[in-house]
Amino acid sequence: MKVSDLMETKVTTCDPKTDLQEIAQLMLNKDCGSVPVVDSNGKPVGMITDRDIAMGAAMQHKPLWEITAKQIANHKKLYTCNPDDSIQTALGIMRTNKIRRLPVVDKSGKLKGILSIDKMINVAKPKSLSDNELAFNDVMTSLKNICSPRVAA
Repeated sequence: MKVSDLMETKVTTCDPKTDLQEIAQLMLNKDCGSVPVVDSNGKPVGMITDRDIAMGAAMQHKPLWEITAKQIANHKKLYTCNPDDSIQTALGIMRTNKIRRLPVVDKSGKLKGILSIDKMINVAKPKSLSDNELAFNDVMTSLKNICSPRVAA
């Protein structure tokens, strides 16, 4: 199974200058927990999660409308995958980096979609019968790793 089989292609995005209040409103209106930050060429430069909004406000002691996506996303490494990558490759990236959502980019780096662990959970089969099915155990093992506490550096 490939990433293209499960990725969401209708993705709500923002640009680096978008303030966190607007991003929070986007998340509410679109019922999503993350918004990719894309540059003027449609290439992702960051990812804002609902947790980033809460932590950004708490740490910067400013209202959300005074904090931009760039200020939050600049501090985090962005991990991506390609539509032709296997689901196992994407799960490995998510597991290793403890992330639930992965921007999907084409060969030029332009955003094509987003892959979420939630979607994988919903389509996983209790027992994988073929290469085109996603095994429930693989997804749950990855989710367990993603949810485990990070080791302090």
